[in-house]
Amino acid sequence: MNVDACRFSISWHKVLPTGGVNNINPEGIDYYNKVIDGLIANGITPMVTMFHWDLPQTLPNIGGWPNPRLADYFVEYARVLYDNYGDRGKSA
Repeated sequence: MNVDACRFSISWHKVLPTGGVNNINPEGIDYYNKVIDGLIANGITPMVTMFHWDLPQTLPNIGGWPNPRLADYFVEYARVLYDNYGDRGKSA
């Protein structure tokens, strides 16, 4: 394909199925580790999008983005992504 970067989204619900850090999905973490490592191994810079319109269902159930509490959930989600993937790639 002759590319040097790949932009992709991490699906929030695959990493944190219920939206919060009380339920981290190790299979989801592992999946994205493999994606990122595979890109890097092939000389492709990962460009991660943290949110692409896919909230875990529990979050729309409490009002979705209009609920100010979602900012706290997003901070927790961002921390999980940074802790697991922050040493590789860039954010977009």
